[in-house]
Formats: sequence, C-alpha cells, structure tokens
Amino acid sequence: MDTLQNFQDKNMIEQIMILDEIRESGQGQAISALFDIYSSPLPDTAVDEMVYHALISLLRDDHAQILAGFNHEALRVKLLCIKAAGENGVSAALDPLKKMLESCSGDIEFLTEVVRALSRLDDPALFDVLLPYMKHEDATVAGLAMEKASNSGEPGRDSLCDYITSACATGDNVLGIGLALTKLGKFTDEKAISFLTSHIHNENPTIRKIVHEQLIHVGKEALPTLQKVLGEGDKDEKIMAANVIGLIGDKVGADILTELLDGADSLEANLKFAAYEALGRIPSMRSVVGLCDGLSETDEMILVAVMTALNDIFNPGVAKMLIDTLGKDADQKKRILSALVTTRAGKLFGVVCQDGNYLDELMDILVASRNTESMEFFKEILASLEGEQAGEALKKLEMSEGASGDKRILAADDSKAMIFFYTSATAEMNVSLTTAEDGLQALNLLKSGEEFDLLITDLNMPNMDGIELVREVRNTLQLDIPILMASTESEKSQTDLAREAGVTDFITKPFTKEVLKEKVDGLF
Repeated sequence: MDTLQNFQDKNMIEQIMILDEIRESGQGQAISALFDIYSSPLPDTAVDEMVYHALISLLRDDHAQILAGFNHEALRVKLLCIKAAGENGVSAALDPLKKMLESCSGDIEFLTEVVRALSRLDDPALFDVLLPYMKHEDATVAGLAMEKASNSGEPGRDSLCDYITSACATGDNVLGIGLALTKLGKFTDEKAISFLTSHIHNENPTIRKIVHEQLIHVGKEALPTLQKVLGEGDKDEKIMAANVIGLIGDKVGADILTELLDGADSLEANLKFAAYEALGRIPSMRSVVGLCDGLSETDEMILVAVMTALNDIFNPGVAKMLIDTLGKDADQKKRILSALVTTRAGKLFGVVCQDGNYLDELMDILVASRNTESMEFFKEILASLEGEQAGEALKKLEMSEGASGDKRILAADDSKAMIFFYTSATAEMNVSLTTAEDGLQALNLLKSGEEFDLLITDLNMPNMDGIELVREVRNTLQLDIPILMASTESEKSQTDLAREAGVTDFITKPFTKEVLKEKVDGLF
C-alpha cells in the first residue's frame, strides 16, 4: 500500500494516524505490507504494538492471510498468525499446526503458541494430539494441554486423574499436579469428586490445599462424597472433610455435620473441634441447634470453638439456650463464661448483661484472665450500656491490670477460635502476643523486622500453610527462633515433613492452656 511505503521513515504521529485509519476502515489489503513491517521490531515499542493489534484485527476476517502467514520467513509473523488461527478458530489451520508441532519442540516460545492455538480449535482428535504434552517440563505447555483435557469430557477427566496418580507416585512435580487438579475441578461428576476427595489428606500440604480449593469450588455436589469420608475415612481425612464442608457453606452441610455430632458419643476431640468450627461457617437453624447442644461440651478448646461459632450466627434462640444452660450446672457455667471471655463474644456478652444474673461472675473471670485485649473489648460494650450493674462492672475493669511480659510470641492460625484461645492462654502466661491469620501475614511481620521469641503456627492455612512458613523462616530469613506447630492431624508423615522443614516441637489440637504453657515454657 502507498500509505505504508517508507513507513519506518515517518514520524511517530504519522505512523499512528496511518495505523488507526487502516484498522478502523478494515483495510485487508494492507496485511502483506504490515507483515513486512512487523517482521522486525520497530524502535518505538508503542508503534510496534499498534502494528501488532492492527494485524490481529484485520486477520480476524481473513483466514487465508492467516494461513499464508504460517510460511512467512519472519518468526514474529509466524507466531502472530499462529495466535490468530487459535483465537479465530481457523479449522483449516489444523493440519499445518500439527505439522509444526512435530518440528518445534526445541523452541519453547514457538511450541507454546502452537499448543495454545491447537487447544483452542474445536476438533475431538486434538485431545489425543495434545495428551502427551500434559507431561511437558514447561508449565505453560503442560497447562494448555491440561486445559484441552478439561474441555474433552470423560476421556479428559480420566487422563487428568491418571496424570495426577502417576505424578503423585513420584512426588517430583507438585506444580504439574496442582495444574491438573485445578483443571479437574471443572468436573462435577461423582468420579471426579471421588478422585479429588481421595486426596483430601494428601501428604503434600500444597497439593492438599489445592484439593480443598477445588472441592470448595465444586460446592454442594461434593457434599455426599464428603459425608461418606466422615463415615469411612481415617481420623485426619474426617477432619479435612469437616473443614471443607464448612467452607462450602451450604445448609445441607449443616445437616451432615450435626448428624455426625449427634450420632457419635465417642467422637474424637479434634474432629469435634473441626465439626463445631465448620458449623459456625454455615448460617442455618440446624447449625444453631447443633452449636447450642455444644454448650454442654466440657473440653476447653472445643467450647471456645462452640462459643465463637454461636456468636457468629447469633439469633434470639441462641440467647435463650445460653441463659438456660448457665442455670443448669455451676461447673459448666464457669466453663461457658470463661469461653465467652476468651472468644470476646460480644453478642453473647450482651445476653449475659441483659439477664444480669451472671454478670458479676463473668467480670471476676475477665479480671482474673488478665487478658488486656478482652478487657478493652468488653469495656467498650459496657460503656455503651445503661444501668447501675453495667456501670459497676465497668469500674471493676478500669481498676484491673492486664498482663505484660518481656517474651514475645507470634501465633499464626486461620481459625478465629484458635486466635482467641492463644490470646487468652498467653495472657495467663504473662507474655506478649501478636497474631496472624495465615502464614503469609506472619511471614510479612517477620520480614518487617519485628522480633519474637517463639513462633506458633497452624499446619493447614490459606495463602501460605505452616510448612511453607517454616521453610521461609528457616531458609530465607534464616531465623533460629523456636517454632511450635499446632495441628489436628496425627499422621506421622506430616510431622516428619514439618520437622524436616525446621519445626522445633508439635502440639495436637485440641489442647488445654496448661498443655500449651508447658510446651511454651519448655521452648523458652
């Protein structure tokens, strides 16, 4: 075209105006000249980018030119046309692209674009063509082949399952396994869900986290299989299943969890903790009933999980059940009031204040806890209330002293109940506590230069799990502070993995304040 003659010699404004006109008016006759211009990068990257977009726009309606571009001597033009073939579903490009696939294995950029283009074409035969590339060492190439598998129905699903099984056996390609699991998460049939659930307690924390994410993504359809795990799985699998059911958040999940709690008097404590915590994530009447039944629990940490959950899904029925339970047994009343202080359950505190019969005893427990954060929290509530009893309670708190200490602890846990528990327990130890809601937040605190005498971390957390956090602390930050890992899990492979990463000691949920104090004293 005349307008494109000596294009490189024109100033930038002229170049932009020419390209805008060609693109807006759809001048397909300019494609050949634009190919030649695009063959070598232009000095001005903005103009070079405009040439690229002009070609992509013009080629949308000219499949013949796309095919012609496959034979262009410039690699840049070939790559552009390969991309255009995939984006525009050019069926005639299938055979040329398959031939390119056979000869481009040494050039990752070229191979990636060819695989990407083929993965976008609608031809059932392409599944078999791209299947071997699921195992390719380049993650992008492998991911594109897996994406094709995820869009290929049952054969694709089965291939993804086979790949994951094979890769897990060797354990040397966590990234590939993770990619395959995310693609498998697109399937919601029983076989795919059962396969995902079979890895719910995979020994690799990263893989396990991805499996949980995919089951949560599947949602309600995963609940029957998870319920089966609650009945037939080992202890750790049951705990994982309860956690995932809570995170799915469907009301059917509340039915499953309350059935679990109702039907097993000898349910292990760590599974109970997980089930009650999961119920608190599912707003439903069944959750309220199940959690109110949990007010009879005597285990300190389980009761903390119950009170945290009840405060989160509070309704008038909870208020009545709380007051009724407080009046039945003196020992259980003290446990419940202590858990209320620990969890800073403001809505439940309001119920106790309104009733009036237990406020003085609650204040005694609060003062004795020396929990500065809890005292400040309840001061604000009492200051907003009217009445002589609330005023006296506020004066009592204002005259009390909180805990302080030279030792500093950082606790990382995604469980709100656990964070409350640590806050209460460390107040009684006279140490200073900082909390983080996941491993990444804890790592950022440590990176900022804050110094701590002890790190307590959960094993399973979003964003960054406990083992990843420990590896970063030991290898990247090279800190030698003691690390205590808390988990509901019991499998030895997990403790071995954690100890290898640099964990100093372990504590199994649920545990008492006394057990935690003993561990902390030993580490100090």
